[in-house]
Amino acid sequence: MQSLTLILSAVIVVLTGWAIIKKFQVNMVLFLAGLLLNVLAVMNGATNFLPKNAAATGLLGFDFFELFRAICRTQIAGVGFIILVSGGFAAYMQAVGASDRFVTVCAKPIQLLKNPYLILGPDFSRKMYQ
Repeated sequence: MQSLTLILSAVIVVLTGWAIIKKFQVNMVLFLAGLLLNVLAVMNGATNFLPKNAAATGLLGFDFFELFRAICRTQIAGVGFIILVSGGFAAYMQAVGASDRFVTVCAKPIQLLKNPYLILGPDFSRKMYQ
């Protein structure tokens, strides 16, 4: 049974990489791959797959939903806090005038250039991604 689980796990990892390379939606691909790998772990005998901040529901099928809820709660809260702090910092810097001062300090070396076209670099992005 363990050799079959190893083979299925390797197949899931390879298919996940293939789907990401083929530009499938990365969030859903990783979510489904993680869910399938957790199902394989439970089929192989793992009983404690919930994170520390999640309590078991008593029914194995609902424990997968609890796993998803616990992960989403911690990830979304962390990302939301980072966005909140970044927005607050930007608003504070704007209020004290630091944003305008930063632009003027960064623009001084550029003003020393006599030919403004030196700033423009060649666009290699079209050749790289075609």
